[in-house]
Amino acid sequence: MSFDLNFNTIFLACLPVIIMVYFILLKKVRSNTKDLKQIGEIEITQSCLRKWIGDSMTKYSFQLIKELRLIKHLPSTSLKESKGRYFSYILKISLTDMTEESLIVSDRSVDHNHKISLADTFKTLKKIVPFNVIIEI
Repeated sequence: MSFDLNFNTIFLACLPVIIMVYFILLKKVRSNTKDLKQIGEIEITQSCLRKWIGDSMTKYSFQLIKELRLIKHLPSTSLKESKGRYFSYILKISLTDMTEESLIVSDRSVDHNHKISLADTFKTLKKIVPFNVIIEI
């Protein structure tokens, strides 16, 4: 108050520091997501969902699935990382025998060169499967 500074002057003085902190944090998040390694794959076919983790393969028939839920996890930091808005999602698979499994899955498509996002795949899946598909994005 003794220097006769108003809010706008203080904000303009602090703006370069805020921008610099933002870009430092953005660079750190991008480097952390680049260090992630793939340990498995998920394949959605016309009749089942297949999960490979290492050498182990699990097949979930659509008749045994009660619900699939896709929940946002890590936001995307650049456009080339993902066609959707998120870099990764939490995929919850609920089966009819009341068991549930949660997986962290990337939005990056392995065989389609990032042309189809996971959210788009689930929107299509929602139209053709006999169980609940919930997309929380």
